[in-house]
Amino acid sequence: MSAFDPKPSLVQVESLAPEGSYEAIVADLEKQSRKSRIALVGHEPGIGALAARLCGSRRAFEFKKGGICRIDVETLPMAGPGTLQWFAPPGLLKSIKK
Repeated sequence: MSAFDPKPSLVQVESLAPEGSYEAIVADLEKQSRKSRIALVGHEPGIGALAARLCGSRRAFEFKKGGICRIDVETLPMAGPGTLQWFAPPGLLKSIKK
């Protein structure tokens, strides 16, 4: 059995483009509220600022290429800040690569 069985759906949204706004990203997240897991993919500096804002922080997170984090939120729409569960730099991921 594959870890991606059934294969997750992909949704491209303009709100994650560099000129997108936080409010637009949150609105796009709310459209996916029936899903229990949502992954966002982006580039710096936008993704670091977004991750921080989702957690209620004023200071942007610094993502290196290939870095990932997990932020849990209680509900969508968000009633408050999410909780940062973990932050993994790309070097850590390389060390556990098979």
